[in-house]
Amino acid sequence: MENRRVALVVATYNGEKVIGKCLRSLLKTDYENKEIVVVDDGSTDRTPEILNEFRNRITVLQGNRSGVAGCRNLAARHSGAEFVATTDDDCEARPDWITKAIGSFGDERVAAVTGEKIYKTTNLVSAVRSAEYRVRYRNRTREARSVECPVSVFRKSCQEAVGGFSVWTLVGGEDTDIGYKLKEAGYRIVFEPEMIVYHDPEESFRLYLKRNFRNAVSYVRVFSNRSRQQSLHDDFFPWYVLCQPFFTLIFFLLLVGCVFHGAFLIAAGGLFIVINCTFLNVTGQVLKTRRGVPASAIGSQALLLLRNIAWLGGMLVGLKNLLLKKSARRAPVSEF
Repeated sequence: MENRRVALVVATYNGEKVIGKCLRSLLKTDYENKEIVVVDDGSTDRTPEILNEFRNRITVLQGNRSGVAGCRNLAARHSGAEFVATTDDDCEARPDWITKAIGSFGDERVAAVTGEKIYKTTNLVSAVRSAEYRVRYRNRTREARSVECPVSVFRKSCQEAVGGFSVWTLVGGEDTDIGYKLKEAGYRIVFEPEMIVYHDPEESFRLYLKRNFRNAVSYVRVFSNRSRQQSLHDDFFPWYVLCQPFFTLIFFLLLVGCVFHGAFLIAAGGLFIVINCTFLNVTGQVLKTRRGVPASAIGSQALLLLRNIAWLGGMLVGLKNLLLKKSARRAPVSEF
């Protein structure tokens, strides 16, 4: 397998703070038969200048603000490699990440190999973000149902067979969507836990909520094209994670009901306990990172509750967008 060419693809937009570090890690990848393809999606900062510093070792393509999905499609079309590896500009890959993945492609039914993205931690927000992903990876068996594009390798022929990445937004949901499309086409996705990239810490509280809101909007669209059974059996979004925003909505409705009857307060208290119990696995992981500081437990629970509210808002916006799209399709077309 080691004689097969792999294109290492990175999409970037205004990534001057991170792209250099990412590329240096990719250049250290120990798989020999590789090329590095960077798609600059119209950066207006110093990103083009930084890319120029690597000009003899990488290929740079120009995107047209089609977002990360469009950039990945462009790179795949341009490259003659048999396999396409994807990561993000704010990630650093282990030198052996391709070597750990490539052996799984001996089975021609394997369309993708996906690994683990480890978030670095500096504060409570980044610790919660890291813990959420660590817990989700525990749900994955070798036969995965979806991919994580910051740490995945695709067989390009399979990627092309399902139409590549769906381009409907600048970022968010594109990796979950292509994973579903590959599975629906009858291909295998393999999870390789020793295939690892490290993601920069997500330290900002505002950015944490914004990204959760954005992801919720995207995932409504992703899941709307799938059966209910598929949606509730995703190995990266287990049922209790998908239900948490709805539990939170019911909790607030019960609080409103307390104005009319005291029984609602008891129900709200019970549901609040249930919601916090669904957070315990993440909180436990945070406490390992934060050395058991009690404030971290309370802060983690509060942050996860706010994340649920952001997800609920995003899901409602996603549903609204979906309904508007369906209404537009049903609207009569004028002949004039």
